[in-house]
Formats: sequence, C-alpha cells, structure tokens
Amino acid sequence: MSAKTNVVAADNDEHGGVALSSSALFMEKDEALRLLEQISAAEDGGGGEAAVAKFAAILDGYLELPIVLDPHLESMMEKLSPPARELLITCSPQVPDDAYPFQVYRHCKFNCICRAIYQLCRVRGYKHVRKLLPHEASDLEPVLFTLQCQDRSDSSTWESRYVLLLWLSMLVLIPFDIGTIDSSTTSTLTCTVVHLCRSYLSDAALTREAAAVCLGSLLTRPDMNTAPLDNFIQWCTEVLGVEGHQQDNSTAQTFKISGILLPLAYIFKAGDRESLRQLAPGLVCPLVKMVEMDQHRRTLTRKLCVKLFQRIGLSFLPPRIVSWRYCRGKRSLLQNLAGPSTEEQKLSSPFEASICEGDGGADDENEEEEFPTELGKVPSYHMTYLGADYATIPFSLIFATYISFDCCTERLSLVACPY
Repeated sequence: MSAKTNVVAADNDEHGGVALSSSALFMEKDEALRLLEQISAAEDGGGGEAAVAKFAAILDGYLELPIVLDPHLESMMEKLSPPARELLITCSPQVPDDAYPFQVYRHCKFNCICRAIYQLCRVRGYKHVRKLLPHEASDLEPVLFTLQCQDRSDSSTWESRYVLLLWLSMLVLIPFDIGTIDSSTTSTLTCTVVHLCRSYLSDAALTREAAAVCLGSLLTRPDMNTAPLDNFIQWCTEVLGVEGHQQDNSTAQTFKISGILLPLAYIFKAGDRESLRQLAPGLVCPLVKMVEMDQHRRTLTRKLCVKLFQRIGLSFLPPRIVSWRYCRGKRSLLQNLAGPSTEEQKLSSPFEASICEGDGGADDENEEEEFPTELGKVPSYHMTYLGADYATIPFSLIFATYISFDCCTERLSLVACPY
C-alpha cells in the first residue's frame, strides 16, 4: 500500500470509517491549481516549462487510477482554457488571402498551456478533456487559422498541434450549418478542415489520432453534405489500394496506413447507417487484399483492420426490434384512471399488443433480408486474425462480430458471442 493510500485510510479511521470527499484522494489539488495559474500567467518560456514539468510529475501518480481526477478536471481546465482562448483571439492571424499567406505562429505561453492540457489528456484521456475546451462558434476560425500557422517541422511544439486538433474536433460539432460562419472566399470551411486533417494522418505523433477524431466528428454530422464524405472515402480507398499492397513495410508507410484506418473506424462507428452502407463495399476489397497479402504485421494495423471489418459488417445489418422489449404504458393519468378500452382488453399483455402492431413479431423476425456478398468475407478474416500465431488483438474486437451463415435461407444474422 502506497503512502498516499495510507494517509487516506488513516483519515477514514479518524472519521469513524466514513469515506472522505474526492478532494482527499487528490491531495495535490491545491499545488496543481497553483502550478496551472503559474503556467497561464508566465510570459517567458522558462517559468512555464518548469511549472509544466512539476504538473506532469503530480499527474504521474494517478496513471493507475485517473478517475480520481474527474471531479477536478473542470477546475483545472478553467485555469488553462480562458488564457488559451484569449491568446487565439488577440494573437492569431487574420483571414489569409493570396497576397498575405499564413505565417508561422510561435508563442511560448500558448505552447506551455497546450503542454499542460496534453498532460491531462495523457493521464485521463482526450475524451474527458476535450469536452471542457471552449466551444463557441466564434472560436472555429481562429483555432483553424492558428493550426494552419503551425510549423510542422518543429517537433518541440507537437503538443500545441495536438490540442488544436482536439479543440477543432469539438468546434466542428456546432449545432448549425458551418457555412454560416465561413468567412473564406477561396475554399469552404469544411473542405479546408478535411484537407488539413488529411495532411496530419501520416504523422508519427499523436496528432495523427487527433486528426482522425476531428475528421470523424466533422464527416458524421447529420447535416453534412454527402460530397465531403464520399470524396474522403474514395480518397481512403485509393490510398489503401496503392499503399496497402506494396511490399515495403517501413515505419512511415505503417503510420500512413494506420492514419487512414483510424478516421474510417470513427466514421463507421458514429456515421449514418444508410449513407455508409452504400460506401462500404468499395472499402472491403482493399482491406481484404491487405489481409491476404499479410504484409503489415504490426499490431496497430491489424487491430484497426479488425475494428473496421467489424463496423463495416455491422453497418450492413439493419437494427431489429425484439418482441420482448419493454412497452411503455400510457402517458396520460386520465387514461389510466379510465381503465382499459375494449381493444386493450382483448390484448391481455403488451407482448401480444406488440405482435399485433407488427413491431418485432414472429413475422418480422422470419422476414428474409438481402445482404451484399462482401459481408460474407467479414467473419472468415476475423477468424484468420484470431488463429494467427502473432495475433495480440483483444477478443473484444472479434466476438462482437461473430456472424453465422444460414445455408438454407442464405441470410446473415448477428449472434452475440459469450466470450
């Protein structure tokens, strides 16, 4: 038992065995908030870098149990988000044109703030942190312009690009048309974001994953035009068809292939089923060839291939409402007090009512459905990865898409595997 655990246990004994508040678990809260204030107030690089190093050392003690930081994430982000937003508004470049293109943007204070935000993402995960970033519609273009002004060759500022991409992935979810805030005259805001994120998909750093998250958030918007999604899927298919079939198994090629598979996995997870069902058959062929050649033996590439196979297969399977689902009663108290009507008395149970209504009855379950031939390849290649000697892919990626084929009716049905 660590010293930190002993202190909490001793405090519990003093209070009669009653568990203390979450502040007792995060004993360095005051020190962490003081360091974050120092980071947001430091104008020079030296003082901010030292504070970031101390803040990272504090967070290292919570890598095994990062959930302890959840009650304090908002208070810590409140120390970092306002100064970062203020720097973007006051120091970010204006809308560029042909005469004045983007210039490299460097700011020591902004880089220190982004490094502190990255430390929170490293320990707790980006999904919990990016929700606490400012998400006003007016911040979309400043964040995009600042990201375009970053020096891609400077490896010391990759945390800034990572945070900007995560920030952009949150801003593209604004609840209205993105074109209403587009001030560009040369290209649409959506195309600019897509092309910029595409350029980050071949990076070796975590900016590759942040760009994939941004593309997944943007291209799965309900009001998104089908043209950007179709063009992106077509581009991914072409690149996988060329890069995925080469004999070269270099690290750069592996990063590029995994960077393309990542946004596809996000899109097929949160995208519209009807739209993806028309685009999925074109992706199956290059993926199948990659598996058959078996040239990419890296764990990340295999894992992403299996995940994408899984979600493509699920996109072909339509949702089915089961007959034993819960049926909600009447919403009106007056109707409940009035008693059941004549038709309701004939139906003695909600289960019989659902069958008579045609929602999930036996006739619906026996209704034959047509599936594309590409779907039949999904389970066989999952079993290929499962039986390989070098497979280190978790079972969770394979049991979710165990598909059985009924030879009599030539139907595919999804079966839950109990592993």
